[in-house]
Amino acid sequence: MTYSEYHGFRRGDFEFEGRHAIIVFPDDPEPRRRWILKMEYFDAFPSFHLEMIRRGWHLLFLENINRWGTEQDTDAKARFCGHVIKEFGLSEKACLEGMSCGGLCSVNFASKYPGYVSAMYLDAPVMNLLSCPMGFGRGIPLDGETGWNELKEAYGFELEELLAYRGHPIDKIDSIIKGRFPLALLYGDRDVLVPYPENGAFLERAYREAGLPLFSVCRKGCGHHPHGLDDPEELRKLCDFVENNSETEENDMDIKEILSKVDHTLLAVDATWEQIRGIIDDGIRYHTASVCIPASFVKKAAEYAGGRVKICTVIGFPNGYSITRVKSFEAKCAVEDGADEVDMVINVGWVKDGLYGQVLDDIRAVRKACDDAGAACGRRIILKVIIETCLLTDDEKIRMCEVVSDSGADFIKTSTGFSKGGATFDDIRLFKKHVAPHLKIKAAGGISSIEDAMEFIRLGADRLGTSRIVKIVKSK
Repeated sequence: MTYSEYHGFRRGDFEFEGRHAIIVFPDDPEPRRRWILKMEYFDAFPSFHLEMIRRGWHLLFLENINRWGTEQDTDAKARFCGHVIKEFGLSEKACLEGMSCGGLCSVNFASKYPGYVSAMYLDAPVMNLLSCPMGFGRGIPLDGETGWNELKEAYGFELEELLAYRGHPIDKIDSIIKGRFPLALLYGDRDVLVPYPENGAFLERAYREAGLPLFSVCRKGCGHHPHGLDDPEELRKLCDFVENNSETEENDMDIKEILSKVDHTLLAVDATWEQIRGIIDDGIRYHTASVCIPASFVKKAAEYAGGRVKICTVIGFPNGYSITRVKSFEAKCAVEDGADEVDMVINVGWVKDGLYGQVLDDIRAVRKACDDAGAACGRRIILKVIIETCLLTDDEKIRMCEVVSDSGADFIKTSTGFSKGGATFDDIRLFKKHVAPHLKIKAAGGISSIEDAMEFIRLGADRLGTSRIVKIVKSK
């Protein structure tokens, strides 16, 4: 990564799959770590994305082989999205910024990879290749023969093939409508390079008929250039629209979704059966992922719950320095008593001594105990591994991501909640970057608000260990 300045912001240039890539960092990232993916012409007419960076959004760019939205570039951008989401801890979806041919790239990308798109800002988008670059309708050919020659090289077209082609962006409008992406659409009413009636008008009409979120501005007396909005008030409205409408279902989580990822927890030393029963009742009522309780209550809890909520317990808890045979025996007994999930604590001292092989053997032994006991009663047991992140360096956390990924466990978990710190956003970002794809992540310890829970999930946590989220929901 090479760092420089971009309009007063920190810019990083790097390489992705042999292509030039850029990230621009906001001074104060907004909590959801939302971002703009500029699809082409990186620094052209930057007023929109500069304002979004000021609002805390990141800006990303990946160089195209050509500007015509080919499959090769579209697929590379999808891989790029997956990379930067994990590398920089960004939200799962981006707002696409596409001007002219960048609009073509945007529509092609959104129709093929809707899961990466939260909204689109399109300015004079090319929607019809017969119109641009060819100029077969109201407009003029793009740069004489240059545009057609570029298109031939990009797609391998001959003219008769282009005339029969059915992969124009206008042919993909149904897919865009199905994706329900909020759309900001700008155009000039005197544009002869990308005439609006032959291009963007089809998209606007489809959006209006579908009743989807739409912000449309006609620049009176304006040709193809300049793109963007000069009036500060209009620019503010454009940015407000994108900011307020890019809350997709994945980003704008409802309480039910959050609760479905909660291990509703009570592990207090003085916990009573009455309190445990209350935790189970809450878990059933609010459909939590599980209830996490001390092992001594598991048998009674499993009988009481009757399968209405998963029973989770902890072993080697909270210090993790029980010998492996003891942890394995604890796991076996817990599963035989009815536990569906087991959260084990590693031996942190072994990590500090660099004995990662022993840590791996410890986890694998507990995995085997869970598997053997589960097989005897016809159940597959979930194993989570608590590494107590507050006691580890980043290098040790990375090594443990590798160890747990190789161990056969289902989850890596941040914390017991009984040490000097709990889950942090930075730890989840680190986990997401370094764990194997099959390994899930549990954040636990100190999760005290709905906003925190949402952010942990957005960053990649699949489970949350907390006692407070259900209490907050109950209080409302």
